[in-house]
Amino acid sequence: MNTQFSIPEPGCLVAITVAFPSYVIGTATVNKTTITGVVEKATKFTPPNFVRIATDFDSPVCVREIPLERIINIEHADGRVAQKTKIQDDTRTWTVEGSRGSKHVVAQTKNSWSCSCPGFQFRKTCRHINELKGN
Repeated sequence: MNTQFSIPEPGCLVAITVAFPSYVIGTATVNKTTITGVVEKATKFTPPNFVRIATDFDSPVCVREIPLERIINIEHADGRVAQKTKIQDDTRTWTVEGSRGSKHVVAQTKNSWSCSCPGFQFRKTCRHINELKGN
């Protein structure tokens, strides 16, 4: 059984530390960054294992969706640090490359599919999902 963080309650002010692989060729390092913001309620387009957060307003990207599997720490504004919980998750995720070189995350939970690409946001399906399904 895996462990991961639970999605914080909407409206909470949190600092989320995220780890992601370096995309520099020839390096196998992991980069870390901390994103501070307010947790938002998931939309019908938010993948089931993602946290939706409204970040600082100076950033060009005001809303981010962060995969729970990449979160290494969640600290609440009142100083509480979130604990990982045991999960029995049937969600499978893939990182796929978009047509312009961008990375997208495709998630499957039972018979439900989602993708972080813009096409999925509009059509509720995309070529990334179709390719993984074999369609």
